[in-house]
Amino acid sequence: MLGDPKEWKQRALHCAERARTPQSPEVRQKFADLAQTWLVFAVQLEEQRALIDRWGPPKSNPRFKKATPTRSGRQELPILSRTKVGSLHGQSSESAP
Repeated sequence: MLGDPKEWKQRALHCAERARTPQSPEVRQKFADLAQTWLVFAVQLEEQRALIDRWGPPKSNPRFKKATPTRSGRQELPILSRTKVGSLHGQSSESAP
């Protein structure tokens, strides 16, 4: 789960309160910026969840392979050949550059 929008709104409120305390102008501005960022995150998450509730979870696209972890734990993306890339753009393998 990504998080709780209510918690993020509480963080925004906390930062907004800190922005009103007697500190340097730079610190007040940083807290005001943080408050706005937390609030934007909360609203975006609420909107995304509303869309998922309405339309359902995203479905995977079978044309694209998922990244696979390597021994080091990093994600390795599959490499598309020119033929596959051309077919993704509606071109035949002969017309792909």
